[in-house]
Amino acid sequence: RPKLAGVLALQQALTGRSLDFLCLFSSISSRTGGGPGQVDYCAANAFLEAYARQHAGAHGCTMAVAWGEWQWNAWEKGLEGFPDDVKAYFIAKRQRFGLSFADGCEALGRVLANGLTNSFVATQDFAAMVEGSKSFSIATILAASQRVQARRPSHPRPPLMVSYRAPQSAAERRLC
Repeated sequence: RPKLAGVLALQQALTGRSLDFLCLFSSISSRTGGGPGQVDYCAANAFLEAYARQHAGAHGCTMAVAWGEWQWNAWEKGLEGFPDDVKAYFIAKRQRFGLSFADGCEALGRVLANGLTNSFVATQDFAAMVEGSKSFSIATILAASQRVQARRPSHPRPPLMVSYRAPQSAAERRLC
């Protein structure tokens, strides 16, 4: 809602004013789906890009930049409720593939210089990201988390004076 209302408020406030450009910040989620529970966010970003296309010649040049992940973390609260390994996955992914502020500033300069109506800025192969997003869901995230948890010992062996010895007889195996 803030993205849509913000653009419409800008449109009203900028009526009759001359600008060099109007640059709207979108997200690659408009193409990748953004992940579980983000349909409204995806739609809002698609709106920004459609607005930029429709008003490309307005305000000098209207453009939308669809940004990928940033290293800056303003979204970690949204991970509450997920298992720790899922949280760790998303945090590690953001650190590995996220844009730094310096890289983001450089990318924005390039986008402004080229004047394209719509641009996508990401550190990964964008076509592969779109393809991978087709099978990305809360079900796949939780299934992967369950696979990781299943490989972990549920109760670690406490420190004992004797070393581990595997069950030898049928009765010992059944008991184990």
